[in-house]
Amino acid sequence: MTGDFLNIETSDWAESLELTLLGPVQFMKAVIPGMVERQWGRIVNIGTAAAKYPTQIRILSGAPRAALTNYTVAVSKAVARDNVAINNILPGMFHTAGIEDNFNAMAEAQGKSYDDVIQDFIKQFRIPAGKFGDADDLGKFAAVFCSEFANYLVGQSLAIDGGVTNSTF
Repeated sequence: MTGDFLNIETSDWAESLELTLLGPVQFMKAVIPGMVERQWGRIVNIGTAAAKYPTQIRILSGAPRAALTNYTVAVSKAVARDNVAINNILPGMFHTAGIEDNFNAMAEAQGKSYDDVIQDFIKQFRIPAGKFGDADDLGKFAAVFCSEFANYLVGQSLAIDGGVTNSTF
């Protein structure tokens, strides 16, 4: 989670770009030729809903992952005819180790429980599901995206965020 955007340093951007854009791009470049040769492959990039629906608290995460989403869609079209499906999952707020660390620190600073801070966040950001996601909420979609069922799924970006970013298309 990004604090004040005015306090983001160049080194923060470099670290974020290396982790969330350049690493996945290098990985894709390494594995796609073998997938094309075998005429089968699946890549699912895990981004963030902030790539599609920007928010200030996710600037360091959203901007590089928006670039990764763009790259994924462009590359997916080049390899689709080789039965290589490349797609994105864009999660919203999920219970992760990093979220737990951040929200536990906020809870301690505010004299509240972890669950109370989570509920405050849910209310503030109007998460219709009334909760954060968990690993199973994302993992099941990733499994489908990696399966034979994804043969005709090319360059798509699925936001899994409890309904925060619903759109008609």
